[in-house]
Amino acid sequence: MSVIGQSSRELHQPAGLISIVVPIFNEEANADELFTKLQAVRDQMAVPIELVFVDDGSQDGSFELAKRFAQTHSRVRVLKLSRNFGSHAAIMAGLCQSTGDCVIFMAGDLQDPPALLAELIARWQKGFKIVWAARIVPDKISSSLYWQLANWVSNNGFPVGGVDFALLDRKVVDALVQQAHVHTCVFVQIAATKFDADVVSYEKLARKRGKSGWTLKKKLGHVFLLLLASIKPLRVLLMICLSLCLVSLLCGILLLFSCCSHTLLFPLGVATLFAAHLLCALMILMIGLLGEYLFQVKNQISHVPRFVVEESVGVELGNGIASDRTDV
Repeated sequence: MSVIGQSSRELHQPAGLISIVVPIFNEEANADELFTKLQAVRDQMAVPIELVFVDDGSQDGSFELAKRFAQTHSRVRVLKLSRNFGSHAAIMAGLCQSTGDCVIFMAGDLQDPPALLAELIARWQKGFKIVWAARIVPDKISSSLYWQLANWVSNNGFPVGGVDFALLDRKVVDALVQQAHVHTCVFVQIAATKFDADVVSYEKLARKRGKSGWTLKKKLGHVFLLLLASIKPLRVLLMICLSLCLVSLLCGILLLFSCCSHTLLFPLGVATLFAAHLLCALMILMIGLLGEYLFQVKNQISHVPRFVVEESVGVELGNGIASDRTDV
């Protein structure tokens, strides 16, 4: 295990209550080992730790196991969302209900090693407000491409291998809670706060049991949300459309000239037709993307909740977030 971005800062951040947010989705097979390892981390740490589990609409017994754990252990809070809102919404739900001086969010599939938490906390104690936990090598080419896209869209300089989980200072969490209704990539929201950040690298563990809920549909959905997080994609499409307009105009002028001079250039006519069809397709795509932007703006203006809490254990709901049983 290696640490990137070592700092010469002196230890000055006081150690207070630390919250660990764990979104879970159909993790019944991993729940017992997950609770055991997190409890072991709590027993080893010299600071009090609060656990916040967020059940993201599981169809198995994940919530019941987490609920039982909360009933038999102190400083354990459990939220059950009314349906599967996605991991980023579940993370935001946990952040909204956390009370620690710093908050760590991590996956509940045991691929994010709990043993790394002490190192994240140590970096926070040196004064960093954000500590990214990034895998040393991306597990797939698609993951690397996703984070390259994230860097291009947001200009936030994410690690090459991407980010899997993170530690956030309370100031960062408070800034994010104010954006709890914004439907976008939570990592982009965190990086956009521009607080002082550091990176800890690690080797992601293999999944032991169960099936990942990170489906192709969800991956494509996150890519789409990532594109909507910036105006850049729309501007790129606009520039391409303008370029094609110029090409089509030029081809049209040349085609008209060739007709008048009785030297009809068939390939030139085909080129004009192709450019016109491509231009129409891109314009339709741009209109669709613009519609998605407007839909996201409408959701933000009307404060459509990003998640809905159906049931809770050990949690007092607040922060203006929906807590009834009505789905969105």
